[in-house]
Amino acid sequence: MDRQGISRREVLRASIGAAALYAVAGAGASPPPTRRALPKGFLWGTATSGHQTEGGNVNSDAWVTENVKPTLFKERSGDACDSYHRFEEDAALAGRLGFNCQRLGIEWSRIEPEPGLFSIAELDHYVKVLEACHRHGLAPLVTFNHYTVPRWFAARGGFVREFDGEFDCGGYGGSRGAADGGVERSTERGGRFTIRVEWRRGD
Repeated sequence: MDRQGISRREVLRASIGAAALYAVAGAGASPPPTRRALPKGFLWGTATSGHQTEGGNVNSDAWVTENVKPTLFKERSGDACDSYHRFEEDAALAGRLGFNCQRLGIEWSRIEPEPGLFSIAELDHYVKVLEACHRHGLAPLVTFNHYTVPRWFAARGGFVREFDGEFDCGGYGGSRGAADGGVERSTERGGRFTIRVEWRRGD
């Protein structure tokens, strides 16, 4: 018997009684719902965005607005989740969790840090990201623009800028002004890139 006059046997009897009542109450409960299979082709996956997960996106307009003073941002993105370097680990984790797709962003400011200057290394990087998705059973769904743009593009006025009485995309026309060799090499990498994309916005 403990100090308050309640014996261990009494505690045990009370516990057994509570368990019995729970069992009786559960006997009349509804059976668990039947598990249903997802429709064929249903996509169940994870999502990332370049600026918010990759980290170190120093050539984007968002990086600029995060680091100016005063700023509207409570904290800077910095290294974020470092998915730029840990994309293989991220894809493997998603695959082990049973997902079958991965929505990811492609950072324009990495690929074209200056007007007409395309980074072949960055295009190759995103090819590796897409290949990692396929290795781990994830169909890549690519977002080509997830709100951030290169800082030089933002400085020109962004997507909506009045130009000779009309609106255009910041006065930018794709590969305009790039050297022919750069365009050819970028197109080659772009071909390798697109064949690894399952879905993209607009399909």
